[in-house]
Amino acid sequence: LQHGAGPHFNLSHSAQHGVIAVSPSQPVGIDIERLRKLHDRDALCRRHCSASERLAIERASAAERDRLFLSCWTRKEAWLKLAGTGITGNLQGVDAGLSDAVPGSLPATLHSFE
Repeated sequence: LQHGAGPHFNLSHSAQHGVIAVSPSQPVGIDIERLRKLHDRDALCRRHCSASERLAIERASAAERDRLFLSCWTRKEAWLKLAGTGITGNLQGVDAGLSDAVPGSLPATLHSFE
């Protein structure tokens, strides 16, 4: 474990579910959220999502917006954990998007799953 050589791990939990990511040699980030109705989704979106993330969520059907926001949020949080910054700072400045594209310049892969 000296000098960040590994193994690397990250964990997250939501309600009764948890997930752990482990890598022998590379930093990892992971997040999990329980799918649920969000009564403050629009305010959360304005506060934490980039312009392109907000647009993608707003263009979705009303029935899909909560799921898309939570997907975006988990991708963003996992990415920030991987980068070592956590969820502090300007979350709007990190565009984790809703595809497998990787934000920023870290050599990484980003995957979503339900």
